[in-house]
Amino acid sequence: MKDEIEESNRHLREAWQLYARVSPHGEAFDRDGWSVANACQPWFFMNVGVLRGPVVDARDLQRRAQQTTTYFAARSNPWVLTASENWFGENATSVLADIGLAYKLDLMGRQRNASVPRPGLCPIFGFGVSMTKRAGSLLPTSKRGFL
Repeated sequence: MKDEIEESNRHLREAWQLYARVSPHGEAFDRDGWSVANACQPWFFMNVGVLRGPVVDARDLQRRAQQTTTYFAARSNPWVLTASENWFGENATSVLADIGLAYKLDLMGRQRNASVPRPGLCPIFGFGVSMTKRAGSLLPTSKRGFL
């Protein structure tokens, strides 16, 4: 189960980093214990801080959350901090409240059989996509260029 949770979190992180990288002003990077996928969009779910693994203790959670908060505080777009529930550790709600963060919602997801999106119609946005390799990453493209 641990491997499945790590894989699921990795897929989430990589997918959101892909969205951020193809956004006109987006950026994505990894730090010690946390990552950013900031699409610089007005929707919080497109600007994400992600824990890269379980926290060791409350101090570790506070450090990672504070660094993520500091990064996003310098920008005007809303954002969310996310990971598997058990990665936040004990007393996460109070630890995060101490730095001004509040628990908002639970999300459940599932893995598709394919790890890379298949070319075709994107059911969410209604555009055709094909995959192209650029700088070592797979990026969705349209006939007009990068999305």
